[in-house]
Amino acid sequence: MAIQNVLISEIKIRSDWNIRRTVTVQDINSLKNSIAEIGLQHPIVLNSRYEIVAGFRRYQACVALGLKSILSNVIDYKTDLHERLAHIDENLESRNLNEKDMERALAERKRIYEAMYPSSLKRGPKEDENQQKSFATETAEKTGLDERKIRKLTRRVDDVTDEVRIAYEEEKISVSQIDEIVKVEKEFQNKILAKIIGTSVAETRFIVDDFLKAREKKSGETKTKKDKAANQPIGEQIDEKTVDAIMACEKLIRSISQVEIVLGDLIERKVLKRLDKDHIKKLSTAARKLTNKFETLFVEIGDK
Repeated sequence: MAIQNVLISEIKIRSDWNIRRTVTVQDINSLKNSIAEIGLQHPIVLNSRYEIVAGFRRYQACVALGLKSILSNVIDYKTDLHERLAHIDENLESRNLNEKDMERALAERKRIYEAMYPSSLKRGPKEDENQQKSFATETAEKTGLDERKIRKLTRRVDDVTDEVRIAYEEEKISVSQIDEIVKVEKEFQNKILAKIIGTSVAETRFIVDDFLKAREKKSGETKTKKDKAANQPIGEQIDEKTVDAIMACEKLIRSISQVEIVLGDLIERKVLKRLDKDHIKKLSTAARKLTNKFETLFVEIGDK
């Protein structure tokens, strides 16, 4: 480790290492003004090849100021993994990442940390002194983030399909919606995704809950069948059309309950007679259409 002034012309940038997806002009201008006024308070970090490990924004601000050299902490890392981990940690500890950048950084840190320390994957009491702390515990101690939040943020990357993550990145679904869809196994997530795009968070919760209840119900029925069927992969046990039917049924039951509440309120308050002819006609037409649908439903389910 050596703190020294390094010529900016000798410093190299690894574009594949950028944790931040967006660096605003305001960010750089703020740093630029600070450095111009009081100087660079924290050296940037370089590896032995003079590639930036930490401090890319500080480097950009110094370039914008027209400086010829920059105070740098040059470190000879043991491995590329140690180098990458240092880069991620510097960004996490700075606490100025947006949430999506933090999710990606934590997910990558987890992959690197667990590759470097396989014993951290063990569960239960430590078996020996060499066993490493779990990823969430060690990261919480290092960054000051809450362990539960670390697990939650990491799941938004590790426990969803690429399609779900892209929809989230493109803001087709919200953070609350991705936290709901992550409850579903990956093999079914794209199916759920198609149903929740454009819906509210509340409706997303209903859709996910209905799906999980349908899976649980169907799985329970499967367990009562032959051992051969019970030992099949879960994907083969679950009839997709049956799950769809159960989900649709749960949604219909909720909708009927809501209609019942509104209709009961109208009747109890005796306000129907206050409606004009146009509204009475609309209500009557809607009720007749609904009645016809229910008659068809009774025939289909054999309820006379």
